[in-house]
Amino acid sequence: LMNLVGGHPALIHVALYYLSREEFTLDRLLETAPTSTGLYQHHLQRHWVTLQEQPALADAFRRILSATEPIHTESILAHKLTSMGLIHQSGNQAIVSCQLYQQYFQQMLQQ
Repeated sequence: LMNLVGGHPALIHVALYYLSREEFTLDRLLETAPTSTGLYQHHLQRHWVTLQEQPALADAFRRILSATEPIHTESILAHKLTSMGLIHQSGNQAIVSCQLYQQYFQQMLQQ
């Protein structure tokens, strides 16, 4: 779970809540999380709508998603993506913040 959500406190909280209520098994949660029908569907779809409304932001995120190592990203776009929680920055370099976003948005941006 920690690998999937990168330690994101709100996403961990949601997962633990549903796991404690036995509405999901951990295996099912991990399998369906990066999909449009998983536990995080509303969270992911909200970010997806934002990316769809801002093509330059989506293009910058697409480049980060496809990179195999941290890459330079225009500062204003990097700031927006960081504010959304989608990336982490180290200096001028950016990487995707967690596997959940990597898996979900790679799939969505390829469509």
